[in-house]
Amino acid sequence: MLRKLPKRLRTTNIGIIAQDFLKCRFSMIGNVIETPGLTDLGIDMRVELFNGEFPSGIHFNIQCKGSENIKVDNDISIQIKVETINYWLQQREPTFLMVVDTTNDEFYWSYPFEQIKNLEEMQKQKTVTIKINKNNVCSKQLEKLPKEMMQCISEYQYDVLEKIVSTLTNLEVEIEQEKKGEQILNKLAQMNAAVNRILRSVEVVQELNNSVKHKVKTIIDSEIDSCLKSMGALDHIVEAKKYLRTNSIEQEDFSGRVPIKVLDKLKIHLDSYLLESSSENLKQLNETLIDLIELNGDLNGFLKEMLDEEKYGEWHPYDYL
Repeated sequence: MLRKLPKRLRTTNIGIIAQDFLKCRFSMIGNVIETPGLTDLGIDMRVELFNGEFPSGIHFNIQCKGSENIKVDNDISIQIKVETINYWLQQREPTFLMVVDTTNDEFYWSYPFEQIKNLEEMQKQKTVTIKINKNNVCSKQLEKLPKEMMQCISEYQYDVLEKIVSTLTNLEVEIEQEKKGEQILNKLAQMNAAVNRILRSVEVVQELNNSVKHKVKTIIDSEIDSCLKSMGALDHIVEAKKYLRTNSIEQEDFSGRVPIKVLDKLKIHLDSYLLESSSENLKQLNETLIDLIELNGDLNGFLKEMLDEEKYGEWHPYDYL
């Protein structure tokens, strides 16, 4: 007669395999600390990224799910308890939800906070559906964290300042309700010290922001200058005008990019970014800058061929136009 023995469910096996998989992957780029099972409240592991061989001070959390049968025809949907979401929001580091495909040795990731719009309304629910974009997949050995994840970490760090301000606001309410003079003075001193630290940090952040703006503008001005010089040079080459399909080089279409339109669009996005250095404005500016860089490549190629007299008649200008 067979004796009764404890058994481990297959779902448990999949969860263990998934967590081991993520630990192995992220150990290549950071220090991974797993949360013991009995103390796991919704975070399976914490990661501190490396900067070369040294700790970077950049941290994030991972909540891990595993599956053997992931269908990537559509986005992946995961039900998360509201109390777990609230717990994630309490953390100083951002939390990523990751689903490991244990069959194909790859994982999909999501930044849940992008999908949480109304915290108060959410408290009336038991669970929240978090969607994971099928394109957010890592199938190879990690050499560095995907840039989209780094962006999420940066944005979460900005939100930490908002949490500090919220905490100070709540402290101010407590002070107004306090009746004992000594306790009021103690709390005021605490609040004053915190505010002064924040103000010093804000000054540093503002200086860094101005420095970033200056560097961005310098890069863009350089590319604009290169574009204008190339167009000016081509305008003075009579031979080049024979290959144009419009009346001027600035109106010509280079692989879908018209110089005058690219420059005008770039200037608009640059002004918007300098006025408000938001992530969205920088993203739009960067996309237009890429267009200008590729346009400059076409203009420089066209100019080089025009200046090389020995190749007249041997090359094909419509490779550029």
